[in-house]
Amino acid sequence: MIGLALLVQKHELWVSVTNTYRDLSPDHFELSVDHVGAKIESVERIDPSRWAREFGWKEGWELWSIRFSSSRVDTLTANLRISFLWNGHTVSQKTPALFRTLLSDYHEAGTPFSSWENCFPKCTETESQFRLWAPFAKKVSLLFYDRPEALKPSWLLSMKRDTEDELQGVWRLRVSGNLHGTIYKYLVESGGATHEILDPFSISVTTNSRHSVLLDRRYLDPPGWETDSHVFLPKYNDAVIYESHVRDFTVDPRTDLEAKGSYVAWTFGGSKTPEGHTAGLDHLVELGITHVHLLPVQDFASVDDTHRADYNWGYDPLCYTVPEGSYSLDPRDPARRILEMKQLVQALHSRGIGVIMDVVYNHVWEPNGFSLTPLFSEALFRLNIDGSFSNGSGCGNEFDTKHPAFQHYFSETLRYWVETYHVDGFRFDLMALIDRGTMQSAISGLRLKYPHLLLYGEPWTGGSTPLHPLERSTGDFEKEAPIAVFNDRFRDAIKGYPDDESTGFVTGRFDRLDEVLTGMLSMESWEEKSYSDPWKTVMYDSCHDNLTLFDKLRKSRPDLSIPELVTRVKLCHFLVAMSHGIPFFHSGEEFCRTKYGQSNSYQSGDLYNAIDWGRKDTFAEVFHYLRGLLVLRKTYELLRPKSGKAIARNVYSIERWRDGFFYVLKGKKTEGWLLIGVHLGNSERDQKIPDGEWEIYANSLTAGTNLLGVAEGHLYFPPYSWFFAVKKPVTE
Repeated sequence: MIGLALLVQKHELWVSVTNTYRDLSPDHFELSVDHVGAKIESVERIDPSRWAREFGWKEGWELWSIRFSSSRVDTLTANLRISFLWNGHTVSQKTPALFRTLLSDYHEAGTPFSSWENCFPKCTETESQFRLWAPFAKKVSLLFYDRPEALKPSWLLSMKRDTEDELQGVWRLRVSGNLHGTIYKYLVESGGATHEILDPFSISVTTNSRHSVLLDRRYLDPPGWETDSHVFLPKYNDAVIYESHVRDFTVDPRTDLEAKGSYVAWTFGGSKTPEGHTAGLDHLVELGITHVHLLPVQDFASVDDTHRADYNWGYDPLCYTVPEGSYSLDPRDPARRILEMKQLVQALHSRGIGVIMDVVYNHVWEPNGFSLTPLFSEALFRLNIDGSFSNGSGCGNEFDTKHPAFQHYFSETLRYWVETYHVDGFRFDLMALIDRGTMQSAISGLRLKYPHLLLYGEPWTGGSTPLHPLERSTGDFEKEAPIAVFNDRFRDAIKGYPDDESTGFVTGRFDRLDEVLTGMLSMESWEEKSYSDPWKTVMYDSCHDNLTLFDKLRKSRPDLSIPELVTRVKLCHFLVAMSHGIPFFHSGEEFCRTKYGQSNSYQSGDLYNAIDWGRKDTFAEVFHYLRGLLVLRKTYELLRPKSGKAIARNVYSIERWRDGFFYVLKGKKTEGWLLIGVHLGNSERDQKIPDGEWEIYANSLTAGTNLLGVAEGHLYFPPYSWFFAVKKPVTE
């Protein structure tokens, strides 16, 4: 049988066939182009080394190259059909996908694709404009609906293909009058089939993303939006990132937060915990973070917008240009979600806090139903040799990120969120599934126009992928590109592997001390004492994935009491906050958040995921400890060096022993010196330190700007203790 059939050159087709059939010849195939027979000139088995970077391996399949002659393949809309004959019978046939060839030629010739401003529908006072990039479509129509729940359109208008450049394949329609609020879809004829799709560049959608909605963008800004501005920091590692979920952060019934579980809930100040501590927005300001990292807020498919109990993290994207409807106070109003998302951003910006979007450009909810699929064929997704979707995401499919259509959509939708919603950065989910060339191009373009953006990603995949290891945005990719990556090695060294009973440095695994120390100092090589740029590393002890920090420590060391666990949580915070990279904290870990042992709560609902603001009352000392650490981090620039060269200049001395370490950073004359020391042994330690008066501002009990003591000549470490000390600059 035939698995896949792909046109890779104008007269070369790649066809996969199960390896039960051998010694194939032109007589085993029949090929037609637009129902007219084509002459097959040769059939040749392709060595796996030629296709291993394109397709995932499947046992029992082989790939064959079929060369043929036909004058009709030069058109974008040509429809090929291949049949496989064996012993006089047709075994299988497949309609092949056009495989990037013509579109790649166009893209590589330097002809620019349209910017996002020209991809979205538009309204003016006198007319409405619709535009769809569909180079392989034979016909495109616009379907209009009277009601959001309507299954059948009320009327249809045919669109016209732009004749200025056939290869660009843009279809247009102008309609008299302002059609603000009009519900629509596109009807696309391509590949021998007809597809109803959402507008890939929808301004908004109806409930549960059944239809696109045309809105006049002049009416979509909240009051004061014209004065809203991005958050700018002098250096990327001046940032302190706080990862949260729109619903988790605001849904706790024990707070007096209004509009719980919604975008709007993030805009209210004055909320309190049951015992009167700050909650919600005021809590973030008090803690001292600089950026909120929101789990996906792009429209996703796994919840019913109207069912308030439905829950998901949102890593199943549907419409990349529209805010998720389930977080809106009225998902039936297509304008409401836009206004409310902007109000969230505006409220955080007004308090000096930036907004980072967690974006999922490695897979979609359902590839065959994705709006771009019929426009550019299924080759928009990576394939296995048998024609099935490869699954490097662990979610059933993965984008073919080398496809020019993906590259255009990727870069332009990111720009759209920056310019339309004023977001301040992106976290890229499973970034290793995006090839280096595409990732480098997209982030370099963003950096050029928006140098303030915080950009970071996961340098790993979620499963096996046909993308070659050298092409993945993983490993040392951050050395090539202006982006940061999560330091999971540091995370694991601190506490052990995320979900099992393994231990880390803070729970007694002292053989991981060097990994902790080199991570904190952004050290590339212990032997050569070389250092990397610290802003390219995200330092963290936990995130939304896996067990919470408190649950992990409890699982690793069930013998420890709650006060002993609290001490280890505080040490984790100390190690992250004192690191040179970008510190990142999981929402709620500042008061020992628990999910009751749930390690993958992506759809577990509020019972496990809601932030329990009562824990801030119970573990207030942990909150105040982290708050004090962040004050120290912002006070002393030596903790936030600009480059690896700066670190090399600053490091004065490093000393290690079996269960601890200390190091000294020497600043300029006006900066003073810093000392960071950790001793986790069961006995005390009297440690010699450089001459001078060292003022202690953090220990294992408290941290902040209050002076805790002065050390001279030596520093006494009690069992399981740590310190942050400052030698002030000499003033004349």
